[in-house]
Amino acid sequence: PEADGIRKPRLPEVYSLALSPDGTRIAVGIDDGSLVMMEAAAQGEWRQRWKEKRHARDLKSLAFSPDGAVVASAADDALCLLWPAEGGEPSEVAQPAFRWHNFVTPAPKRRGKPLPKTAAWRCVLMAE
Repeated sequence: PEADGIRKPRLPEVYSLALSPDGTRIAVGIDDGSLVMMEAAAQGEWRQRWKEKRHARDLKSLAFSPDGAVVASAADDALCLLWPAEGGEPSEVAQPAFRWHNFVTPAPKRRGKPLPKTAAWRCVLMAE
């Protein structure tokens, strides 16, 4: 955008946030498909630990694993990726084609009992 002949940079839009279970990291999903990992620094400040772009579209959903070691991300490009929270290459989770998605947190109950912790987060399909 231009104002008074000065071109201003377009700022990224945040589409999703997830706080790690121990509260020391925040995963941020950006409109360009990037995942930004922030970590707590001194006196309430946050610093960027790493940033990667693997999604082609808006990163709409994020969730940390119960132990905080993995971050799951999902976007409108139909990808669900599992990222090491320390940084590195993500693993792709096979997903059928879908238009909308979200993460289930906390885990839903089955027959009135909570699912095991290993099933506390996952990519799911949502009805249109």
